[in-house]
Amino acid sequence: MYNFEIVSDSSHDLPVEYVKENGIHSISFYVKLKTEEYIKDQTDITKEEFYNQLREDESIFPQTSQPSSYDYGEAFRKIAAEGKDIICTTVASVLSGSYNSANLAANEVMAEYPDIKIYVINTKSCSLGIATMLIKAVEMRSEGKTVDECYELLLKKADSSEIYIALDTLNYLEKGGRISKPGAVAASLLNIKPIVSLKGNKLHIEGASRGSKKSHDKILKLLDAKIHANPENYDIAVIHGDIEDIANKTKGRIEEKYGIKVDLDVALVSPAVISHIGPRAMAICVTERI
Repeated sequence: MYNFEIVSDSSHDLPVEYVKENGIHSISFYVKLKTEEYIKDQTDITKEEFYNQLREDESIFPQTSQPSSYDYGEAFRKIAAEGKDIICTTVASVLSGSYNSANLAANEVMAEYPDIKIYVINTKSCSLGIATMLIKAVEMRSEGKTVDECYELLLKKADSSEIYIALDTLNYLEKGGRISKPGAVAASLLNIKPIVSLKGNKLHIEGASRGSKKSHDKILKLLDAKIHANPENYDIAVIHGDIEDIANKTKGRIEEKYGIKVDLDVALVSPAVISHIGPRAMAICVTERI
């Protein structure tokens, strides 16, 4: 019997089997493709089905919606009624309002169950960056650590999080209103691949490269600047938007250069994130191994 429960929004990209085996409560994002209705990510549609639709119709620009405070509240109340504390991770608040939804629900449920602790963590990350934190939470829980101990460690891990992203297109950012249409068109015509990073819960422009290969090399250089002195002290993961072969080669390059094992398999990025950055993107997630 667990001494506390682990909750996360569905942007973590952990394998479904791992989530089930370790009792992680996953709260779905909502995604809309061709229909007018939002459906639940990982419940009504799998990542593979989502990407299949994007491959079949490149005119689709999916929309997403964060989990509501009601969604979190349902999960929190069920756990609180069993007398258990909760630790909850969410995608970086700069990317989504999921953190705000979870916080609102946590405050409401703790008012109803004053003896229950609910810790909500803004991971300042996404995808497998969050996964490394959830895996650590599962390990700590199995070791009998308290929810307070787990919360303090995950906060440190979140503060260390960085993600380096090589975009293939600016069209998705343009559709989301983050850049102008002329800028997206010009980048496409010139084969310019923008590079961004997520550090300290802020998005940073790291430059641009002509062609995908150079942009992939650039994110490896950003990783090197972070870990070169002591690569064994970091959890590293590679994520992608439907370019698995390239992602696996990138993982292999990291392992060969630093003589380390990248523990997590490469993963397809969840619809909640890829709907903003677009398919064929690739990113490297890194957090300190605390």
